[in-house]
Amino acid sequence: MCGITGIMAFTDTGEEALQRVSNATRTLQARGPDHTGYFEAPHMAMGHCRLSVLDPSAAAHQPFSDPTGRYTILYNGECYNFREIAEQIAARGFQPVTHSDTEVILAAYILEGPAFLDSFRGFFALAIFDRETKELFLARDRFGIKPLFYYKCSDFFCFASEQKALFAYPVPRVLDLNSLHLYLHLNYVPGPQTMIRGILHLEPGCYARLRGNRFESHAYFDPPSGKDYLSGKTCTSSDLADAIRYSVRSRLISDVPLGTFLSGGIDSSIITALAKQEGGNIRTFTMGFKDQPYLDESEQAEATARFLGTDHTTFHVTGNDLLESAYQILEHQDEPFADSSAVAMNLLAGKTRQEVTVALSGDGGDELFAGYRKHKAEQ
Repeated sequence: MCGITGIMAFTDTGEEALQRVSNATRTLQARGPDHTGYFEAPHMAMGHCRLSVLDPSAAAHQPFSDPTGRYTILYNGECYNFREIAEQIAARGFQPVTHSDTEVILAAYILEGPAFLDSFRGFFALAIFDRETKELFLARDRFGIKPLFYYKCSDFFCFASEQKALFAYPVPRVLDLNSLHLYLHLNYVPGPQTMIRGILHLEPGCYARLRGNRFESHAYFDPPSGKDYLSGKTCTSSDLADAIRYSVRSRLISDVPLGTFLSGGIDSSIITALAKQEGGNIRTFTMGFKDQPYLDESEQAEATARFLGTDHTTFHVTGNDLLESAYQILEHQDEPFADSSAVAMNLLAGKTRQEVTVALSGDGGDELFAGYRKHKAEQ
């Protein structure tokens, strides 16, 4: 996880806001503690906070520019097929100087423009600035896993991984009452709007271009409906197993320590078992609740870890630890989010970070496979 932010000024007032890019970047350091970098050009500034996963060397620090210095990228995410893309564009003259996916993504954009997004497999939010045309290019992954917010007024345009960074430029803090109504109805705020009037999400599966003060957004991915996607297709349990195995394998690409969250349930156990098959020795992590046994899944997780032969760690926590995590969530979440599991996940992630940098999780399996009773009712 990294943090990105930037601003383009249209007026003298905007130029004053541009000087605050360092303040905005500092608000994102929890997302990327390994390195902070900046880029400046006339009427333009960007900042990046890096969490090193691939090629932790200084050569891969961001903002990252191509050899000519014309293009500069900020990137938050991971491209699982970057090696395949690198092989494809090598025939067109691409010669990497790092082992990072960032360099490959920038080269693919230079060669193919927005069309490179069609072959990109992963999750990401990115910004690319062209010094020659003065154009800013933004893009977000197909499902919006990585956040990207933006705000545009007559003086400037700014973007960031988190809304709190935008307030540093500054952006007015005016509550959007329609978004509040939607939150109370849905328990979350659907994009592109946010709780703050004027701050918008770049929507999933979209890219945008800003040249001068003209902003245009385009969809590069339109997800098919489940009915249309499955029409005329057959899917066996073997096909599903292959898909999950490929998904896990592709996420094990890392130059830093990696593990999995393990509750002992079906989702996390499958992912851990496949990670063990693909990656050999694997570290697993779970939480045990000393004073709340009805929440405690540690025995089941430990039994699963013994069966799979993983290097397992159980973090024993209390209700007070959860309360402290809830306060941290208020700082990290830009908007209300009515899923209390985020409190426990934040606590587990914080403790796991002391041992490894990357952890695979089984979160989302029930939603993808309609595993809850509410999904049965909707069917």
